[in-house]
Amino acid sequence: MVTILRDFWRQEDAQTLIEYVLLLALMAVAALATLGVVGQRLSTRYHATNSLLP
Repeated sequence: MVTILRDFWRQEDAQTLIEYVLLLALMAVAALATLGVVGQRLSTRYHATNSLLP
């Protein structure tokens, strides 16, 4: 089993796949962080506007 994984890891196609997976994971983390910040700001503005209405 270790030999199979070692051979897979050494293949160039596998390295490219792993790089794409890592890049995709990084983009997902960045998107979630951005959505969290934007969502909090929108919530704050919504509550501020809502408190101004009669």
